[in-house]
Amino acid sequence: MIIDRREDTDRLVFRKFLVFFVDSFLVAVLIILYITLNIAGSNDRLKLAELEKVKVGLEREQSGLTLNIEYLSSPEQIEQIAREKFGMRPVTGDRIYVIRPPAAAGAGIAGAGTTGTGTTGTVTAGSTGSGNPQTPGTGKSR
Repeated sequence: MIIDRREDTDRLVFRKFLVFFVDSFLVAVLIILYITLNIAGSNDRLKLAELEKVKVGLEREQSGLTLNIEYLSSPEQIEQIAREKFGMRPVTGDRIYVIRPPAAAGAGIAGAGTTGTGTTGTVTAGSTGSGNPQTPGTGKSR
């Protein structure tokens, strides 16, 4: 009987040790998991905050570009750019100048009397100028 008590005591101690070891292992795993998830959550929150800043910056840039488009699309601004960058000016009076592109070498237009160089003609409002039927004001042949 004494031997049986000794074995029972050893078994009981072993069971308590095993239960303590398994419980400690599970607690350690849960603590590690908790810390890992908190770190991952913190990283996600930082990324979210960074992306929010980028979003705000892009929205500001889009707003500025939209205003720039509206400004540059105004007729006054288009006219100013045409004058300053391209030397254009509004048409005044009754005279419209039609400039035809030069024809390819050796491919003159039959009956037009061109020699392969561009010609400039003056068209007054309501007339066709050099004899070619044109739509008034457009410089395009019919």
